[in-house]
Amino acid sequence: MEFLYDLSIWVIAAGVFYYFQLYIPEQRKKDIVIENFKKYWEHTKDNLISALLYTSYSQDLLFNLRDYSFFREYFNAPHDTIKWQTRWDWVLNNLTERKIQTILTEFESLAKEIDFLLREIQVDNDEVFSLLKRLQGILHRHKTVDQNFGEEKALSLFLWEILWSWSTVKWPRDYDFMKEKIINKI
Repeated sequence: MEFLYDLSIWVIAAGVFYYFQLYIPEQRKKDIVIENFKKYWEHTKDNLISALLYTSYSQDLLFNLRDYSFFREYFNAPHDTIKWQTRWDWVLNNLTERKIQTILTEFESLAKEIDFLLREIQVDNDEVFSLLKRLQGILHRHKTVDQNFGEEKALSLFLWEILWSWSTVKWPRDYDFMKEKIINKI
């Protein structure tokens, strides 16, 4: 009987040790990594939108363009000076090598951040893990863009999908894909 009592004390002590020494620090680490990824995504989105805006712009416009529905409305509107062209068409027609390089640098940084996220925490949701791996693969495939071969069109479609929450399969989504399907479910 004393053996069972001692065994139960050891089990309880091991459980308390595990909880305080392993579980709490791992959970804290996971929370920090996820929160950092959320902030990094917002920072990346700001940098991508800034790269698309050619003229001087207000911080209010940048803040509003973070919202996918405002982004759609803004870039689907006719250009200020060239009425037969949308703002998005104008952006694509005026992509310079420097702007493309800025976008590609942001993609590379985001791919590295996804790699860090996947190495540091265990993503238990199969759908989220799969989406992160596919996103990482897409980002790596866009490492270089050659304007001579029209590759900026594929780049623009990808930008359109992540910033406008657009899907080539489901058309416009009524939610922010990155936040709803990936970040909030990690």
